[in-house]
Amino acid sequence: MMQNNQTPKLILLNGVIIALNIIIFSKGIGGLSLSDGTNFQVALGMTVVIMSIIVFLYGNYHLLQPSKRPSNVTYTLDELDKPEEFAEVLRKYQRIQVFREDISMSMNQIERLQRKKIKLDEVLFQTYSEDVNEFGNLKKIVDDTCNLMYENLKKMIKRLALFDEQEYIKIVNNTYSTDAFVSKRQLYNEHIRYVKTIVNQNETILLEFDNLLVEISKADDLEGGINNLDSIKGTIDAMKSFRNGKDELSDLEAKYDKC
Repeated sequence: MMQNNQTPKLILLNGVIIALNIIIFSKGIGGLSLSDGTNFQVALGMTVVIMSIIVFLYGNYHLLQPSKRPSNVTYTLDELDKPEEFAEVLRKYQRIQVFREDISMSMNQIERLQRKKIKLDEVLFQTYSEDVNEFGNLKKIVDDTCNLMYENLKKMIKRLALFDEQEYIKIVNNTYSTDAFVSKRQLYNEHIRYVKTIVNQNETILLEFDNLLVEISKADDLEGGINNLDSIKGTIDAMKSFRNGKDELSDLEAKYDKC
């Protein structure tokens, strides 16, 4: 989840501490006292006060401690979880003219993936709910492929964060042919190609989801169901190949790793 404001946590922590102390030391409820009562009750009351002070100091210190993340960073990639969170982050990068079309396409892909995932889950359950193993295997492939698409989006967001559009414009408009400028131009072109490759791969993933929906719907018409449907095996193999990194994106990642 993306980071939330700490104010509600502070209010809740201190409110709980105050409420517990009121309950514990009220004569009509907890009945503890720091002066009246038996030695045990006084000792227990002192323990409660000391523990309350410790929890108050530690809790408030922890919550009020300045965040180590830069002020302009409102998330980490590991915190991105929900589809709307990915869309929100991508929306912030639409100011980059070079990637505006790619970002719009990615946001549209997120919406389409959600719809296709719901349909696929329904069709899988309706078709294979009685075959637990078959249902579980297909469901895992679908879930893993969905996760791959979101992992691709994380890679894309990382590249968007690194991209310096002002420097890119200067390099594109510059006529110098020195080795440094040529290398920079090549690097930015590879950078752009990387983002576009992610968008294309995610589009291919969505296409395979459509193919899987169609092929699963044909399984009931064949004797033996899915086991005799060669076309669905091809679709499943294609989805598995995405997860195994057997594509152009893996080659580009290898180039970046060497930089």
